[in-house]
Amino acid sequence: EYKIMSLNYTAKLFGLACVLYRMFITSVITWVGCQFLMWTSTNIELILNALALTFILELDRITYKAAITASRQNLISRLRPLTWYDPTGISRTYMNFSKLSMMFSVLGAASLVTFGLRQIQYNAYMDMFTLAASICLFQGPTPGYWTQFRDTFPAPGLCETVLGLKCEAPIVGEAGVPCVENWNQKLCKFYVMTDSLFSTWSSIDWQNQGACVAHINGMPYPVRDLRFTQEGPTLQLLSHACQKMWQREPQIEFRNKARDNTGPRLRVYPYQEFVPSGPFWCKYFEGSEKVILPGRPLEISKWAEQLEACVPSTLSYSGGRGDGMLRGAGLGEMDDVAGADNLTSSDGPFSGVWLNPKMGVVIIENIGSSAVVTNSLLPWSPCPAKVKKTTLKFLKEPYYSCELKDDGKIYMSNGEVLVNQKTEADKMKQKEDNRNGPRFAWFR
Repeated sequence: EYKIMSLNYTAKLFGLACVLYRMFITSVITWVGCQFLMWTSTNIELILNALALTFILELDRITYKAAITASRQNLISRLRPLTWYDPTGISRTYMNFSKLSMMFSVLGAASLVTFGLRQIQYNAYMDMFTLAASICLFQGPTPGYWTQFRDTFPAPGLCETVLGLKCEAPIVGEAGVPCVENWNQKLCKFYVMTDSLFSTWSSIDWQNQGACVAHINGMPYPVRDLRFTQEGPTLQLLSHACQKMWQREPQIEFRNKARDNTGPRLRVYPYQEFVPSGPFWCKYFEGSEKVILPGRPLEISKWAEQLEACVPSTLSYSGGRGDGMLRGAGLGEMDDVAGADNLTSSDGPFSGVWLNPKMGVVIIENIGSSAVVTNSLLPWSPCPAKVKKTTLKFLKEPYYSCELKDDGKIYMSNGEVLVNQKTEADKMKQKEDNRNGPRFAWFR
């Protein structure tokens, strides 16, 4: 073994520089490592990143083993460690106490740092969530791309999802897939362009329930009966804010004419294109402006309290559609809707869009002796059919037979009667024109 007897001034300075350098590296790695771990969101990544930091701290030893020759490493390993002598004897007398105090001091400091970093992490994540939630909840698209509203809207489907709503609206296509998932279904295109005489909204209990019902654990609940607390998970806070924006008895005002309890799925102008599925909105002044503050949104736990003025809120159309929107991606979908008129342009007697209070919209494409029937309630849709003069028979379950009579209606074997949408709509329009005069020309 070897023992260092003394160090010259140069060696002491070099040793001090090494100690300061190691302290600097350790401090930087501690700061960067805390930031690194603080923004780790999952437990697995937290463990892997902690192991990566351990590897970084061991780099000096790895470099020493790789760069220093074996003889020098052997010499250094045989050096006795430097010792320090306390002339007062205090350290020897209170050695156990100093060890315990040092241990508790380190643990206490580490706990305080961990708690502080956790609080910083929580506040940062809540700020990001609040910002994203405010964008999704108050800056959604307006119905029909109308540009000037005094109201704010959530992103389509957001509140319906967080509240677990099932809305009484024809939003399923012939393939049994929701229209929001597959817009190219024929029924979806006809739903938004047709003024149906048999709107499902006519059976809604507007006073007590509204157009949608929340399903929790398989049980239906009116939206207004849901209970939330001011403190809770972020999803619960967002659900509470959506509940405050829920319009149980929606009121629409278009060109100074009130349209009470219509809701955004009733197929009347201007709700024939790009419609949400549930009546969620909030007036901006004295409503959502209390949440969307300059600089940053209000703390999300206080949203529900500030959104009390959202209900009732009349949706007022006060401007034209945004040309920029319509000339962009929205224009293509409008063209698709307009092109839906040609879906049943075949010359067969059964071709057309047919309506029924129970079945809703039924689309029949008839070419010669063959036909295709499309309806969301059929087990097979589109369903092939065979036509012989004024009789149509389904070739798959439920094997209905239909007869087209002289009154222009289709009588089905299950007792249902289908009326032609275009014929009935023309009759309704004629009655409206005769009763109200030309001032209702905008309605169509």
